[in-house]
Amino acid sequence: MADENSDEDERGVYLPPAEWHWSLQAPPEQIEFKRTAEGTILDHDSPEGDADVCWWELGKFLRLAIKANPNILETLYVPEEHVLFADAIGRRLRELRGKFLSKLIYQTYSGYVLSQFRKSRRDMERDGAYKPKHAMHLIRLLYSGIEALRGSGILVDVGRYREELLAIRHRPPPFEEVYRRAMERDRIFQEEFQRTALPDRPDMDAVDRFLVEARRSRVR
Repeated sequence: MADENSDEDERGVYLPPAEWHWSLQAPPEQIEFKRTAEGTILDHDSPEGDADVCWWELGKFLRLAIKANPNILETLYVPEEHVLFADAIGRRLRELRGKFLSKLIYQTYSGYVLSQFRKSRRDMERDGAYKPKHAMHLIRLLYSGIEALRGSGILVDVGRYREELLAIRHRPPPFEEVYRRAMERDRIFQEEFQRTALPDRPDMDAVDRFLVEARRSRVR
């Protein structure tokens, strides 16, 4: 399964043969490379290439998902029209995506956003500038977390927040204004955490059963 987001990056999951897990040399947990518009695969460090591509081994992907890693959860919730390929196991994984959602989303999303804004403030004090695109992404994560706690799944298509987010990127307001907005949205995030119906933890049993069944399907 793979997806393509608005920045032309591609993310995917791969499932190696079961024998690879039994050998002395385990399969790579993560594969990164670049792809040109013509489909040529380049080294990840190449200055060329149109798309950054990242594939996670299924077990690594699931471990990150149950920890509410934002990139992983977004991959599961990417709109169907942006899915480049999904076999039967990939489709089953997408059907299972609700099992990964839990209150851990608040801890992971909010913790990351606040730490990044502290870093941005230090950059401002040192260089007198911040990165609007990164700030936009951080506020988008807060909105995504808020909607997830409200029961709307993971927000990939920013929808009604699009205009506000693009304004931050293309018409950057002063840093203190962006920071104030972020703190306001984090307060809302905290309120949604207090009343969310999401469970405390993801459904580990369901995820583990899926992984075992998927790996068994690769036994030759």
